[in-house]
Amino acid sequence: MSKYLLRRLLFMMISLLVMSFISFILIDLPPGDYLTMLINKLRVSGERVDEARIAALEVQYGYGQPLVIRYVKWVIGIVTRGDFGSSWQWEASVLSLIKERLILLQQL
Repeated sequence: MSKYLLRRLLFMMISLLVMSFISFILIDLPPGDYLTMLINKLRVSGERVDEARIAALEVQYGYGQPLVIRYVKWVIGIVTRGDFGSSWQWEASVLSLIKERLILLQQL
């Protein structure tokens, strides 16, 4: 029985990794990226964005690194610190958004 449970647990972990990697790739596929959108947003608001600031933002968001490296850093952040990253659409921590929605579900 314990072999069966361990095998099921292993398959669950592998399935979770594969699904999360596919999701990560799908988010990265569309043309353009968050950084380009952020720079355009800053320029429209009248803020001056020079090359040094763009380079700092690229380092901050991990652009310029291969997709696999960004994925591994993301998974390590989730496992070690519980850091799911930040939502670009809501401009908030993903973990705080998840907690907010879980609280709303409990109230139903």
